Amino acid sequence: MYQHLLVPLDDTPLSTAHVTGTVELAKSMGARITFFHANPDRSSTGDGALLMAVNPALFAKVAPGETNTVLMKATAAAKASGVPCAAVVHTSDHPADAIVQTAQDQGCDLIVMASHGPVSGWGSWLRDSQTERVLRHAPVALLVTRVEAERPLSDGERALNIISDEHRSIAVVVGAMRDIANDLATARHADGDLASLAGMVSYLQAFPEKVHHPKEETHLHRLMRSRDPSCGALLADVESQHDTERRLIDQVSACLAADGKGVQALQTAVLRFVDHVYAHLKLEETQVFPLARQSLSDDDWTEVVDAFLDNDDSQFGKLSSVELRRVFARIANAIAARSAPQPA
Repeated sequence: MYQHLLVPLDDTPLSTAHVTGTVELAKSMGARITFFHANPDRSSTGDGALLMAVNPALFAKVAPGETNTVLMKATAAAKASGVPCAAVVHTSDHPADAIVQTAQDQGCDLIVMASHGPVSGWGSWLRDSQTERVLRHAPVALLVTRVEAERPLSDGERALNIISDEHRSIAVVVGAMRDIANDLATARHADGDLASLAGMVSYLQAFPEKVHHPKEETHLHRLMRSRDPSCGALLADVESQHDTERRLIDQVSACLAADGKGVQALQTAVLRFVDHVYAHLKLEETQVFPLARQSLSDDDWTEVVDAFLDNDDSQFGKLSSVELRRVFARIANAIAARSAPQPA
């Protein structure tokens, strides 16, 4: 039985589905996962080299690209399922070679990939040519779970992938809030922690409270009630938890407005909020998702996926989906910087 899976990821919807499948696979096998992302060498391009020379600080901010976003959401999914995991980044313009080398370096005994099929471009580097190269040179077994060109994602899969991916974004942010809260009264507390916490609160107020939750209720929950009235009590509980979450994040915001005074009250408010969010996400993914898979039709799923793809709807918030992704990427990069070992 395999014990250590290497799971290469990019920033496409197929990779989101791939995370879900590989976490389930690892859990069933009692294995651990090393998630892997190959980041292109931006300094090797003309524009990148110029930016690095002219403004090194800005280059350092943009160079990670989607790396931290991709890997933090993947590790959040694994941790939520109790699967031991780690994340590895390589800067490389040859992702297949980097995958093979990482499998050797990390002592993995199975590489688990999903392939897009015959497409091109850095945005989807897990394409057939990369998969074939890994197959030819991998020192261990290779499992290809899906070839998207042959078996595209259904609307139901796409919808739940989007919602799951948004859950992972939320989990990453609240996990970082918990870490900051636990550090507030210790020597690990950094000067910028309160500002970071305020930025995370702003993101959660702008995204889950004004975009994610309303769309769940307006589309997913409404359709589930129409197809299976017996799920009404469960959905009412979920929606009540949305209201509670809103009150709890407002309490955190109020503590922050005290400008760092009352550290104990702030810590308590953050940890209460974090515990609530984790329990809420688990309820949705273990009870609501299975019922939705059973009850909704193909047309229902098309409505849900269209709604979640269209995050520019002003009814649900002022920030577009692109702006929200940028905000989350900045938060993910800040979390990574805070977690990085500090020089002696």
